[in-house]
Amino acid sequence: LGKDLDAALLAMDRVYEEKIGQEITRYVKKPAATTLLAFGGAGPMNACGIAERVGIREVLVPRMASVFSAFGIGFSDIAHSYEVTLSKVTNADLKTVLSGLMERAKRDMFAEGLDIARCKRSFALEYSLKGKEFRKPLSSPPRLPKNMKGAKDVRLHLRLSKAVPHCDLKKAKGKKTLAAKRDGTRRILSASGTREDVPVYRLEKLRPMMTAEGPALLEEAFFTCRVKAGWTMHVNENHDVFLRHTGGR
Repeated sequence: LGKDLDAALLAMDRVYEEKIGQEITRYVKKPAATTLLAFGGAGPMNACGIAERVGIREVLVPRMASVFSAFGIGFSDIAHSYEVTLSKVTNADLKTVLSGLMERAKRDMFAEGLDIARCKRSFALEYSLKGKEFRKPLSSPPRLPKNMKGAKDVRLHLRLSKAVPHCDLKKAKGKKTLAAKRDGTRRILSASGTREDVPVYRLEKLRPMMTAEGPALLEEAFFTCRVKAGWTMHVNENHDVFLRHTGGR
């Protein structure tokens, strides 16, 4: 690139943020009223820089950012959906198709460790009629709706679900803020190309309502978040971190 190492790193950082910022801008109509969610092991690293390029003034880094998807699926309801096209638009064919679907669903739910009798089930019928598309919920046991003569592409939908315990979010008990306690310092390369010592904060050591000013680093076992100059860090009652752009240098 014809640059020294520091200049190359800063150039890579800038291009990375610009590219992601351009893509996000396509979907953001009101940047000042938008919160950017930063998750994964790498998401929080450039979140502030990307937000600045889009005009977003608030970033949310979940407490479980590094395993966000796995954490979410861990308390998502268990559900299976099925769709089968009816060869004949008759209640007899509907009954036959449904019987096969229920047997398949029974095996699938058994594989999930669930008895199908404990699952919520819903039925719907989709079809085309006179150039229009219809979707109608069905009662149990399902029967064809009236006035379906001439219907085409008739499909039976079955959905089974079992609710699991969800993550309960705590409510704020107070608004008094506390100064976050740093866990040392680290020398980093700043946007100006100089090296500077910034405070390091460990997420697991922070308590709700703690705040800190950037530039700083926020870390936990599997992610690093750069809190840029002009941004404040605020830990909420659920140990999620809000980063807010307040100006500064």
